[in-house]
Amino acid sequence: MSKNEIVKQKALRGKTKIRHPIHQTGLWGGLLEEYDENEANFSFRFKLDQYNLKNFSEITELNFVAESYARACLTLLKEVNKYNLGNQTSINKKRIYRYLPAMFCFRHYLELRLKCLYMDLTKESFSMEHSLSKLLEEVKNAGFNMDSFDKAVEYISNLEKNDDSYFRYLISKSFKSVDKLTIPVHEFAKVNNWINKIEIDYNHFIREKVYV
Repeated sequence: MSKNEIVKQKALRGKTKIRHPIHQTGLWGGLLEEYDENEANFSFRFKLDQYNLKNFSEITELNFVAESYARACLTLLKEVNKYNLGNQTSINKKRIYRYLPAMFCFRHYLELRLKCLYMDLTKESFSMEHSLSKLLEEVKNAGFNMDSFDKAVEYISNLEKNDDSYFRYLISKSFKSVDKLTIPVHEFAKVNNWINKIEIDYNHFIREKVYV
């Protein structure tokens, strides 16, 4: 067996790994937040003594990470959105350099939100798949019947061209580099609208269809 065939088999085993039941007790979305002068603490596993209730959810933990990436994306894109030909080139350059990390955050947010949704629907752990289109297909097969993700996933997929490392490296997994990068500088409104729609639809669907 060639080295490439071994690598492919290992990758396949990783993506078809048996899924495990998720751990979830207590309140849906329960999170204990504590803010001090020099740090903030978020507890995903805690006890509510007044109700004698132990609280923990892997979905809540992943939701927290997904929301973190969404907020980081929008913070960065707000700066890119300030690009203006009337500015000094050095100022525009500093803003433009935030584009790739912003879009990486957006892409990772979509991946995590789809995986959260899969866990909500199936009560089992998500796959190690990274393709947004395949993850979207998984949640639709599991019962999600809204178009919330469709335009955002199509947008990212067109940019990536089937390589999920695009926003991390620009150089593909097969080590093919790009000759030119064109950066659209006013994507904030579009991405912000997508994130808002996804969050509204996600919370509505989960509360109405899953946790009733």
